[in-house]
Amino acid sequence: MFMQSGLPQTNDMIASISKAATELNCANLEAAARSAQLWTAGMQDIGQRYLVTYQSMAEGFVAGAKAMTFAKSAKEAAAIQSSYFKTAQELVTGQAVQIGAATAQLFKQASAPMADQAAAASAMMALRKLAA
Repeated sequence: MFMQSGLPQTNDMIASISKAATELNCANLEAAARSAQLWTAGMQDIGQRYLVTYQSMAEGFVAGAKAMTFAKSAKEAAAIQSSYFKTAQELVTGQAVQIGAATAQLFKQASAPMADQAAAASAMMALRKLAA
Protein backbone atom coordinates (compact mmCIF):
# COMPACT_ATOMS: atom_id res chain seq x y z
CA MET A 1 0.00 0.00 0.00
CA PHE A 2 2.84 2.37 0.83
CA MET A 3 4.47 1.69 -2.53
CA GLN A 4 1.26 2.44 -4.41
CA SER A 5 0.69 5.76 -2.66
CA GLY A 6 4.28 6.90 -3.30
CA LEU A 7 4.26 5.93 -6.99
CA PRO A 8 2.40 9.03 -8.30
CA GLN A 9 4.78 11.30 -6.40
CA THR A 10 7.76 9.47 -7.84
CA ASN A 11 6.32 9.68 -11.34
CA ASP A 12 5.65 13.40 -10.88
CA MET A 13 9.18 13.94 -9.60
CA ILE A 14 10.70 12.01 -12.53
CA ALA A 15 8.56 13.96 -15.00
CA SER A 16 9.60 17.23 -13.38
CA ILE A 17 13.29 16.30 -13.49
CA SER A 18 12.97 15.15 -17.10
CA LYS A 19 11.25 18.39 -18.10
CA ALA A 20 13.89 20.47 -16.31
CA ALA A 21 16.70 18.52 -17.96
CA THR A 22 15.13 18.97 -21.38
CA GLU A 23 14.71 22.70 -20.82
CA LEU A 24 18.27 22.98 -19.56
CA ASN A 25 19.66 21.08 -22.56
CA CYS A 26 17.68 23.26 -24.99
CA ALA A 27 18.89 26.42 -23.28
CA ASN A 28 22.47 25.12 -23.31
CA LEU A 29 22.28 24.41 -27.03
CA GLU A 30 20.79 27.83 -27.74
CA ALA A 31 23.56 29.52 -25.73
CA ALA A 32 26.23 27.48 -27.51
CA ALA A 33 24.75 28.34 -30.91
CA ARG A 34 24.64 32.05 -30.04
CA SER A 35 28.24 31.94 -28.82
CA ALA A 36 29.29 30.21 -32.04
CA GLN A 37 27.49 32.86 -34.12
CA LEU A 38 29.17 35.69 -32.23
CA TRP A 39 32.55 33.97 -32.48
CA THR A 40 32.19 33.43 -36.23
CA ALA A 41 31.14 37.03 -36.89
CA GLY A 42 33.96 38.34 -34.70
CA MET A 43 36.57 36.19 -36.41
CA GLN A 44 35.36 37.41 -39.79
CA ASP A 45 35.81 40.99 -38.59
CA ILE A 46 39.29 40.27 -37.27
CA GLY A 47 40.23 38.48 -40.48
CA GLN A 48 39.03 41.49 -42.47
CA ARG A 49 41.20 43.75 -40.30
CA TYR A 50 44.26 41.60 -41.06
CA LEU A 51 43.45 41.68 -44.75
CA VAL A 52 43.17 45.49 -44.77
CA THR A 53 46.48 45.75 -42.91
CA TYR A 54 48.32 43.51 -45.36
CA GLN A 55 46.77 45.24 -48.35
CA SER A 56 47.92 48.61 -47.00
CA MET A 57 51.40 47.22 -46.44
CA ALA A 58 51.53 45.78 -49.95
CA GLU A 59 50.34 49.05 -51.48
CA GLY A 60 52.95 50.94 -49.47
CA PHE A 61 55.62 48.51 -50.58
CA VAL A 62 54.69 48.91 -54.25
CA ALA A 63 54.61 52.71 -53.93
CA GLY A 64 57.98 52.65 -52.17
CA ALA A 65 59.49 50.36 -54.78
CA LYS A 66 58.28 52.63 -57.59
CA ALA A 67 59.63 55.69 -55.80
CA MET A 68 62.99 53.96 -55.32
CA THR A 69 63.29 53.32 -59.07
CA PHE A 70 63.21 57.09 -59.60
CA ALA A 71 65.64 57.87 -56.78
CA LYS A 72 68.54 59.99 -57.96
CA SER A 73 70.98 58.73 -55.34
CA ALA A 74 71.57 55.93 -52.90
CA LYS A 75 70.87 58.38 -50.08
CA GLU A 76 67.45 59.23 -51.54
CA ALA A 77 66.67 55.51 -52.05
CA ALA A 78 67.64 54.80 -48.43
CA ALA A 79 65.38 57.65 -47.26
CA ILE A 80 62.46 56.23 -49.28
CA GLN A 81 63.06 52.76 -47.88
CA SER A 82 63.38 54.09 -44.34
CA SER A 83 60.14 56.02 -44.73
CA TYR A 84 58.35 52.89 -45.96
CA PHE A 85 59.58 50.82 -43.01
CA LYS A 86 58.59 53.53 -40.55
CA THR A 87 55.10 53.76 -42.06
CA ALA A 88 54.74 49.97 -42.12
CA GLN A 89 55.83 49.71 -38.49
CA GLU A 90 53.31 52.36 -37.42
CA LEU A 91 50.58 50.64 -39.40
CA VAL A 92 51.32 47.22 -37.95
CA THR A 93 51.64 48.54 -34.40
CA GLY A 94 48.39 50.46 -34.64
CA GLN A 95 46.55 47.52 -36.13
CA ALA A 96 48.00 45.12 -33.55
CA VAL A 97 46.57 47.27 -30.77
CA GLN A 98 43.18 47.46 -32.49
CA ILE A 99 43.10 43.74 -33.29
CA GLY A 100 44.12 42.90 -29.73
CA ALA A 101 41.26 45.02 -28.38
CA ALA A 102 38.84 43.49 -30.88
CA THR A 103 39.96 39.99 -29.88
CA ALA A 104 39.49 40.73 -26.18
CA GLN A 105 36.04 42.15 -26.91
CA LEU A 106 35.21 39.11 -29.02
CA PHE A 107 36.10 36.72 -26.20
CA LYS A 108 33.90 38.75 -23.85
CA GLN A 109 30.95 38.89 -26.24
CA ALA A 110 31.16 35.29 -27.45
CA SER A 111 31.43 33.86 -23.95
CA ALA A 112 28.54 35.93 -22.57
CA PRO A 113 25.71 33.62 -23.73
CA MET A 114 27.43 30.61 -22.17
CA ALA A 115 28.18 32.48 -18.94
CA ASP A 116 24.60 33.73 -18.76
CA GLN A 117 23.29 30.22 -19.33
CA ALA A 118 25.59 28.79 -16.67
CA ALA A 119 24.28 31.38 -14.19
CA ALA A 120 20.67 30.61 -15.16
CA ALA A 121 21.25 26.87 -14.83
CA SER A 122 22.88 27.36 -11.46
CA ALA A 123 19.95 29.47 -10.27
CA MET A 124 17.50 26.87 -11.57
CA MET A 125 19.33 24.08 -9.76
CA ALA A 126 19.38 26.13 -6.56
CA LEU A 127 15.61 26.65 -6.79
CA ARG A 128 15.05 22.94 -7.42
CA LYS A 129 17.25 22.09 -4.45
CA LEU A 130 15.21 24.43 -2.23
CA ALA A 131 11.97 22.91 -3.50
CA ALA A 132 13.16 19.37 -2.75
